[in-house]
Amino acid sequence: MKSFIILSCVVVLAFAQKYSGKLDSVDIKELFENDSMKTNIFNCFTEKGTCAPEFQEIKDLLTNPSTIDDNLSEAQLEKFKDAAKYMHEKYRSVYDELAAKNDPTGQWRKKYGLP
Repeated sequence: MKSFIILSCVVVLAFAQKYSGKLDSVDIKELFENDSMKTNIFNCFTEKGTCAPEFQEIKDLLTNPSTIDDNLSEAQLEKFKDAAKYMHEKYRSVYDELAAKNDPTGQWRKKYGLP
């Protein structure tokens, strides 16, 4: 559940009020068009590789999905949802892997209206 939420959030890279905001201006689609960056992010959040400091910060912040509402502004939460939907559409195998591992009951996907 944790990694699923985290990976969805990394696509956004621009949220959590308690997050430093270093990556707030990153364009989601542009980020994932960079194959090297995309691989690094997926490896970080699927725990198949190390995390760059800015991604580790997001991963650490969102280790408990039940605190997402406390850590995200309304606008940031909307970006999170859009990012998760984009990932579901474009990177379905990674999305499905994380969803199966980290949200097997669908509780968090249902709460946030995710596929």
